[in-house]
Amino acid sequence: RNEGRDAKVIQPWTDDELALIAAACIERDDETAWATAMQMSTGARVQEIAKLRVEDLDLGSAGPIPHIKIREHYALGKTVKTAGSVRDVPLCGIGLWAAGQALKASGGHDGWLFRFGTMGRAAGAVSLNTWLEALTHTGKRTHSFRHAMEQRLTLAGVEQGLIDAVTGHASKVKSRIASGYFAGFPLTRLQAALTLVAIAGPEMGQS
Repeated sequence: RNEGRDAKVIQPWTDDELALIAAACIERDDETAWATAMQMSTGARVQEIAKLRVEDLDLGSAGPIPHIKIREHYALGKTVKTAGSVRDVPLCGIGLWAAGQALKASGGHDGWLFRFGTMGRAAGAVSLNTWLEALTHTGKRTHSFRHAMEQRLTLAGVEQGLIDAVTGHASKVKSRIASGYFAGFPLTRLQAALTLVAIAGPEMGQS
C-alpha cells in the first residue's frame, strides 16, 4: 500500500549488505533463507515470493530460461498488487539455487512453494524481516531488496522499461502492454539484465 509514496525514504541494501545476506542464506539453507534469496535476486515484493505456488515456478522444463510466474490465484486468496504486477521474472545466481532448494522441500505445503502459503498473509514478511534485523541490525526490511534491485540495474545501464518489467512497477511500458501496443520484453532480455547484477549462489562456485 502507498508504494512510491512512502512517508520516509527506504534505503536500499548496500553491496556489502547483500553479500552478507547471500552468504547467510547459503549457510542457513531453509525456507526463510530461500525466500530471502529469491526476493534479493528478483526484486519482487515479499508476498509475491512468499505466496508462490509450485506451478508458478519453471526451472527450465518448459523452456531454456528458469523463471517465476507472478500471478493471481483468486480461489486460493492470492492477489497481485496491480495489473502491472503480473509478470514473469527470470531466476539467476543465488535466486536459482534457492528456487531449486525450495522446490525439493515443497511436498507438504498443499501446492504452495513455501509453508508461508498455508499461513496468514503477513507470515512470510514477518519471518524474513525478523531474520534480516537479527542478521544486519540495520532497520532495513524486505522492501529494501526492491530498491536495491532498481538501483543496481540503473547503475548497470539497464533501461527503465526493463527495470519496471522486472520489478512490476507501473510505467509507460506497462501501459502499452495493457493497451495491446506492446507485448512485453522477452525473458531473454530480462535474463540478460538480471545477469548483470546476479549474486552468485553455490551453483556458480560460491561455497
